[in-house]
Amino acid sequence: MENRFIRLIFIFTLLVFPVQSFVVSNIVKGLTPFNVLMIILIIVMFFSNKKFFYYLPVFILIFLTYFSIQEIFNSYYALGYKNKYIAYIITLTKTPYYLSIIRKSFVTQFLYLLVVVAFFILLLQYQKYYKYKDLLKFSFIAIWIFILYGWFEFFVFLITKQNPDFISNRIAGEDFQVGLFEVISIGGVDIQRIKSLAGEPSMFAYTVVPFFILGYYLKKKIFTIISLITLIISTSTTALLGLVLFVILDLIIFKRNVVKKIFLYLTSILILYLTFKDIFDVLLDLVISKLTLENISGIQRYTYFYN
Repeated sequence: MENRFIRLIFIFTLLVFPVQSFVVSNIVKGLTPFNVLMIILIIVMFFSNKKFFYYLPVFILIFLTYFSIQEIFNSYYALGYKNKYIAYIITLTKTPYYLSIIRKSFVTQFLYLLVVVAFFILLLQYQKYYKYKDLLKFSFIAIWIFILYGWFEFFVFLITKQNPDFISNRIAGEDFQVGLFEVISIGGVDIQRIKSLAGEPSMFAYTVVPFFILGYYLKKKIFTIISLITLIISTSTTALLGLVLFVILDLIIFKRNVVKKIFLYLTSILILYLTFKDIFDVLLDLVISKLTLENISGIQRYTYFYN
C-alpha cells in the first residue's frame, strides 16, 4: 500500500515537473505542483526510508562546506576584511553585495535546489519499484504537454495579439509580474517568444534542451524534430548555446561515424537556417549584442561574472 501511494505521487510529480509559472498559492512563493508533491514525498520518506535521510544530509554538508569556503574567500578578497568577514557571512540582508555577501534569496534558492536533489535521490532509491520505460513515458508526456502549451500561446498570440496564457499565476520580481511576456519582431511580424509554463524563454530552453538530447539518443524522431523547431522559435540564446554544446560534445565523446555526423549536422543547420532565416538572424544579433555588451541582458550577465 505504501509503495503504491509513493508510486502514484511519484507519477504525478513526473507529470508536473516542468511547470514553473503556476503555484498553488502566492503566499508562500515557490509552491509549484512539483514542490508541493515533493514535500509530501519527503514527509512519507521520513517515516518509511531512513537511507533517504542519510544521502540528503551528506549533500547539504558538502554544499554548505563549499559555499562557506567560497564566501570566506569572496569576502576576504573583495571586501578586504581580515577579521570581520565571518560577521558578513552570517548576516542575511537585502543590501548590495558589497555590503553583505549573502542575500535572503539564497535561502529560498537553496530550498529549491534541495527539493530537486531530494527528487534525484528518490529516483535512485526507488527506481527498482518502477519500470524504466514508465519513468521515461511519463516524463516525455509532461514535456509534450509543456511544448504544446507553448505552441498554443504562440499561435493564439499570432491571431489575437494578446497574451493567451490563462494558467500562469506565479508572482515574481520587484514589479510583481506574472512570468515574462516577451514579443519579438521577425521579418516584420510580431511573435511571442515561446515560454510555455516556464515563465520565460530561457527557462523554457533549460527545461526542453536536455529532453531534446535524450529524445535524440532514444531515436524519438518526431519529438526530436518538433522540440528542435520549438527551441529555435523560442529565440532563446540559452537554447542556441545548449544546442551548440550538444553538437560539440557529441562529436568529442561519441567518436563513431564522425564524418557522417558532421555532414548530418551541417546539412541540418543549413536546412534550418534556410527555413528559419529571419529567426536565426535575430538570434545571431542577440548573441552578438550580448557578447559585445550592447543590451541589458548581456551587461547584467557580464556584471555578475565580473563581481
